[in-house]
Amino acid sequence: MNAETAEKLYEQRINRVKTAISLEQPDCVPIYFMIEPTWAVDYAGYSVKDAMWDINTIGKAFEKIAIDFDLDATDGVYVRSPLFYGSLGAKTWVQSKISGIMQHPEVMGMQDDEYPELVADPFSFIANKALPRLYTELAKPGLGSALALSKASTINGDIYSTAGRWNEKLQKEYGIPIAMGSITEAPIDLLSDFLRTMKGVSLDIRRRPDHVERACEALLPLMVRMAEAGFPGPAAEFPLISIPLHIAPYLKPKDFERLYWPTFKKLVQRLADDGYGMVIFFEGDWMRFYDYLQELPPKKILGMMEHADMKLAKEKLGKTMCLTGGYPLTLLKDGTKEECIKKAQEIIDAAAPGGGYIFGFDKCLMAPGDVKVENLKAVLDFVREYGVYK
Repeated sequence: MNAETAEKLYEQRINRVKTAISLEQPDCVPIYFMIEPTWAVDYAGYSVKDAMWDINTIGKAFEKIAIDFDLDATDGVYVRSPLFYGSLGAKTWVQSKISGIMQHPEVMGMQDDEYPELVADPFSFIANKALPRLYTELAKPGLGSALALSKASTINGDIYSTAGRWNEKLQKEYGIPIAMGSITEAPIDLLSDFLRTMKGVSLDIRRRPDHVERACEALLPLMVRMAEAGFPGPAAEFPLISIPLHIAPYLKPKDFERLYWPTFKKLVQRLADDGYGMVIFFEGDWMRFYDYLQELPPKKILGMMEHADMKLAKEKLGKTMCLTGGYPLTLLKDGTKEECIKKAQEIIDAAAPGGGYIFGFDKCLMAPGDVKVENLKAVLDFVREYGVYK
């Protein structure tokens, strides 16, 4: 593909995506779904275990994705590097010896009696207590921790600079916009994922809800800072800030209303006010919380739905956020081509009318066996043909 053709294709695709996120109707239904490096490298014929150590192999894999699939956006080249996490002695991310996929075990960085210390100075607590517990090299005395941090920073810098060159290639040579600009979490999800574990937070909600509530408020500025500091350049509505949501579907309504919703809503509103767009992954079933989601800022969010009735989601949320997801990856693995195409038509008919919809799946492609490639390609071809707005 020559540079002029790639540039025109890039503009066509990015305008298509931006139009949909603005809740307007583009020329056709855009196609975007999350692809983990592990799926990409397996599809391209590389070893997952080996590729996680080599960002250039991942870059080559995503280049093949760009050639073989007609996508309007991709998250681009990135990796949770075992080299980086290993240099820190990480307990948070470890590579599976079987699959090569990076795993996130339940690990505790904070004890249940340390909430007051976290609330008093969350940055200091995380830097001086939580991180050394989660990354054992940072607990070394004297220069040990400083040397480990320096080594990890060098590794990380090399990885991200190389990934940046690959992403520039995807955009300039293949005309594919890179959708993900940075990432953050809802405050209570950070508590669950890295500080108290999901089990610990679940107990804390019952035993010390006041502490959890104050911790969420204290962590909120750090979550805003995490999103904005990692963004490539000045504030913009594209690329998007990724916000994967975890614990909410497991909460009782009263606990969601008190402990999850206030700081999550503030996080989204602050990022919208500062000029950012977001892709929010509503993991699990959020149907009982749709009325809350209507309060989020409109035309700023791409809402990725996992377990969702897309017709109901469109009725409830279609004036608030652009919808994507809802299509079960398991069908692409186990279904016939006809069944897969029928499901795509059903979801497009439910969510696409009037715009504000991007075709995607209920989960990111991760494991090598997640889908039958022939089903995936058949569905994407169908969406391109059927998803044209008349």
